[in-house]
Amino acid sequence: MKFVWATRETPLIPTLGAYNYSNGLLRSLLATGAEGRLVSYSRPDRPPGQADGLDLRLLPPPRVNRALSLVSTLPSDAYRLRAPAFARALEVAVTPDVDAVMIDFYAMGWVLPLVERIKAARRGRPLAIVYVSHQVEQVLRAEIASDHRGSPIMGAALRLDAVKAGRLERRLITAADLITANTSADEAVFRRAAPGKPVITLTPAFDGPIAAARVIDAATPRRVIYSGSLEWIAKKRNFQRFLDAADAPFRAAGIELLVAGRTEPAFAAEMQRRSSICSFTGEVPDVAPYMAQGRIGVMPDEVGGGFKNKLLDYIFGGLPIAAIGAQVEGLPLDRDHDMILRAHGGGTGGGHRRGHRRCRPPERHASPGAGGQPRPVRLGRSGPALGGGPGAGDRRLGFRPTRAAPAATNCRGDFSGESANSGSVVDNRFARP
Repeated sequence: MKFVWATRETPLIPTLGAYNYSNGLLRSLLATGAEGRLVSYSRPDRPPGQADGLDLRLLPPPRVNRALSLVSTLPSDAYRLRAPAFARALEVAVTPDVDAVMIDFYAMGWVLPLVERIKAARRGRPLAIVYVSHQVEQVLRAEIASDHRGSPIMGAALRLDAVKAGRLERRLITAADLITANTSADEAVFRRAAPGKPVITLTPAFDGPIAAARVIDAATPRRVIYSGSLEWIAKKRNFQRFLDAADAPFRAAGIELLVAGRTEPAFAAEMQRRSSICSFTGEVPDVAPYMAQGRIGVMPDEVGGGFKNKLLDYIFGGLPIAAIGAQVEGLPLDRDHDMILRAHGGGTGGGHRRGHRRCRPPERHASPGAGGQPRPVRLGRSGPALGGGPGAGDRRLGFRPTRAAPAATNCRGDFSGESANSGSVVDNRFARP
């Protein structure tokens, strides 16, 4: 099989969760013996990476005034990615022997008219179009617009952008021969939107270093870890809301909040003016050393969709998790015992104060199944459990689970007080079948 993968930025050395997902899917496909061409933008300050069997066609990111998207039919994300040079590179890459074009991320949907023209001109060998989704954009963009508090002009722009994003996503769904989702909930939405269309769930998974068992006790800094970038408007709004709610109770308990990931400097400075509890590392090559010095990892987003890759970093990095319930979709863990969840942030400190309860040491290193035996939770490197249950995989595309994942700590969440015993143990050994 020969394919062309069109995406917004080369994912081979991922620095963001979404790129980590794309990297895993791409490498899993190559592992089946498929040959591919990657057409993407590549920042000059970052190495593009490489993969056996993959030909790189990389271009510098276009310089676009994003505000001009207001007069375009494209949403702002797609508008800033559109470039004639990219279109020419893609057209050259899709040679007559290519079997499929993967359009990775909804904003790359601006290439769809070109790919459809190439497909229509084919004689003999068919060309499949695969839409690799990261979330249901129509729902997410509408949530972002409705969540906006501030300038009415910005609110109107966000609502217009949501309409455009939904329109582009529907075009992709209609044109695609196959749609991939990263949660079963998203798959169900796509199936309703396109009855009869092939849709498969390719659940993200972890393929990085796994922390050894660690003890969280009095020697561990009273530090909450927020892993991930803070550049997108929705993430910044989510973080700001969380910081406002957490500021008073965290200060009273002597808790600090560390953001490990890429952040716009102006936003970081603004947040530090608002609160003395937070600090920012900026972009780092590895978040593991920061997680090793934290007591808990948070996912406080009230607006957002799809699978949250940072949760895997927390789990395999040995951190308990506190999260908004809607943001743990797709994790095969016990919501009542393996995480601290709340339905919403609520805008007050009450929910965060509830996290001050003690973390009980887990009885085993995996969530207990029937008869008290450890229950293996299977996650592939980038492979889902498709059709036949855990481990089934999809032989067509070659996404297959390869390892069993450890369950998270059986946690009740002490990140402010000290344990009455020797400390809370977070054990990240694998539960093997």
